[in-house]
Amino acid sequence: MTLMSDPATRLLTLLNVPENPDPDWPKVCHSLSEIQPCLHAIVGQSDDIGWVAEGVSAVVAQAEPEDLPLLGQGPRRGIITDHPVFAALAAQPSAGSDADVARKLQAIFLASVAVREVYVVNRSYRSPVSSAGRSCRRVAQGQHSDPRIDAVILDSSTPDALCGALESLLDHEQPLHGKYDRKVIDGLLPLLRDVRDDRSPRSRKPGARRRSGSRTTMDPVAASDGPGDRVYRHRLIVDSMDEGSRAQMRSEGLAAVHETTRQTLYVAPPSSRNPNISADYLTEDQANQRLILRARSFKTAQQPVPNHRSTLHSPALALLLNPVSRRESSDQANRSWVADVQLGFMLLTGCTVADLPEVRLWATRESVPATPPGLGIILASEELVVPAARLPESWQPDSSNRHHFRSVEHRFFLPLPRYLPVVRHLLDFAALQESGYLLPPTVDDRIDQVSAELNARISHLNELHHTRMTADRISRFVWSATYALDGDIAEALLLSYRHRQTNDPRLYYYAVTGEHLAAQYSRIWRRAAHQIGLEAPTPENDRQPPKSRVGSAAVPTLQSLRSAVAAMKEHAVAVVATRGRRSVEDWMEVHNVLTAYVVRQIQWMTGIRAVRDPIELDHFVRGSGFLGVIDKDSKDEYGARVVWLVEPVQRQIQAYLHRVELATRSIFGSPKFDAAFRFISERGALQHADHQLLITYGPDYPYAPNSHRHYMRTRLRELGVDGGVVDAWMGHGGIGREPYARHSAISPAVMRDAVAPALGRIWDELGWEVLPGREK
Repeated sequence: MTLMSDPATRLLTLLNVPENPDPDWPKVCHSLSEIQPCLHAIVGQSDDIGWVAEGVSAVVAQAEPEDLPLLGQGPRRGIITDHPVFAALAAQPSAGSDADVARKLQAIFLASVAVREVYVVNRSYRSPVSSAGRSCRRVAQGQHSDPRIDAVILDSSTPDALCGALESLLDHEQPLHGKYDRKVIDGLLPLLRDVRDDRSPRSRKPGARRRSGSRTTMDPVAASDGPGDRVYRHRLIVDSMDEGSRAQMRSEGLAAVHETTRQTLYVAPPSSRNPNISADYLTEDQANQRLILRARSFKTAQQPVPNHRSTLHSPALALLLNPVSRRESSDQANRSWVADVQLGFMLLTGCTVADLPEVRLWATRESVPATPPGLGIILASEELVVPAARLPESWQPDSSNRHHFRSVEHRFFLPLPRYLPVVRHLLDFAALQESGYLLPPTVDDRIDQVSAELNARISHLNELHHTRMTADRISRFVWSATYALDGDIAEALLLSYRHRQTNDPRLYYYAVTGEHLAAQYSRIWRRAAHQIGLEAPTPENDRQPPKSRVGSAAVPTLQSLRSAVAAMKEHAVAVVATRGRRSVEDWMEVHNVLTAYVVRQIQWMTGIRAVRDPIELDHFVRGSGFLGVIDKDSKDEYGARVVWLVEPVQRQIQAYLHRVELATRSIFGSPKFDAAFRFISERGALQHADHQLLITYGPDYPYAPNSHRHYMRTRLRELGVDGGVVDAWMGHGGIGREPYARHSAISPAVMRDAVAPALGRIWDELGWEVLPGREK
């Protein structure tokens, strides 16, 4: 090659062309000539990488026409594989529909590497370039199969746009098609992210400088006292507000036109304290508040996603769900088969290696004890026996009130998915055991031997299939998969057999049906089967007894609650409907009985805690139905959160406030609305509505103070509300997820929309009514 102009020399340095030109150099020249139009369109007028287009033109001009090979010929293996950029461009796209995609991708690849030019010569930072080059060769050779990859490549005009489109494709609910599709995307993303985020490597070439940029959040605005003066006001990074931004702000509970601070917690669009300060120009406090709310929303969007390091990728999943068949002729093959079955059982149940010797085998359901000692398999009905959470330290109802609460069992049965090959192998393996155990316990060091054998098998599978399985990741799969379904930690603990290792409070608020848990289990393995290409048949009806419950013994029954609500209504109506002229004592009784009725109704419809002073009228926003509550006795308002009242409860509060006005006018001579949600003593003093006074002014109440919270959490999950939303509604989440007033990362409006249908059904099935109704 002759000495070329500076852009061409710079380009050849970038490509790391060997000193002795490789025979595939004509293919590089041909490839550069093919991608030249795409590259010019991508580079445009950019000063940073405009030279690369000039260099391509100079190199192509020097190429001999007879050197140009036919399309569809790939580079030979050898020295070219040591130069990722050179090899990626030497991969000639095949003629046909794949050619345009490959050329476009090669052009974007070359532009990306040119942006990172200063780092490419540093050999310690070649892995992103090498991986992206490998992906380009795979696309050029047609090794990918998902047409969506072709679409995003053709639609992308810059490396940044391609990076974002590929990330969205990985997060799409529809999985990729072929085995090379994810490898292609995973190989491209590191380099593209370096370009998009302007990331520098751990070690840079001496003297190299990192390109940086900044965006101002201050705007000079003409002051009113002089045409030449300038003052600075904070402004949003997004200068113009389109409909999408307004919709996002409304979904976060923010005003879409004017911005204030504290009132945004209650979603009602507030009027600005200064009409001259719009959403474009904010005070410093308003700008900080907006930033906090945006950060909360972002954290909330990230939280429901389980730790990806605890899950298994599809290739590793396929190895355990579809193990190789047993081979009688080889002892080593038979031991490998046994190890695969044991690992598959860990994957199915969430048990650890130490739990395997405790797994029992039973012939029928009738032979399973009421309190099983551990995990087990029922051979006749092909079911899995999971011991339910036993909570001896939790609140237990008195024997006289036991019939008011759901009866729970200490086990539940899960039908094994026969469509998974590992289950068929597992049943065959269990049928060979004569000791009644899946793994017969012998000597003390037996579990150490089994652990060593399983770890050796895992290492062998990892080396053979390039996976990264560990025994801990395998046992954690059910936990991660269950939590990823709906974000319910209680269900994840029950289904993954990990309730033995934790004292999570969510277990004390949960007594769900066995059918519900079996349905969640079925969702996990049907999706897993789909990911590895197995056909999962339509699920059959569950064989679980219809009234079986698993979990806490502190959840009231629906029948008992209906009777209790009916008694409350009857008691309130009897007091309010008295005829004739009322005395001061009569008005006190009316007020106190209605207060008890309304507070109980709000508790059962919101799940607020039964603690001192849980409800304040000043914290109720009538236009939106949101109620701010401080139900943890926290003086610094850390425990403050936001709940939403369904429309009938809002009407109940309006009717109640009318009675508060009438009662206090008759008792004190003038309306006194600070008596709302307070009891009035015989001496005329206001008393906080604690649990003891609620019992005093209401009918028989056979429940613990927080029983309504136990019922609310269980019933919301049974009605299909997302587990993360339920935890936020109950105030069970960690900082950033529960709707705490100053620490919330979830929009009250989003939470309202998620729970509204279920709350409406709970109102109807419990039989609440707005009292007093029209008086006779």
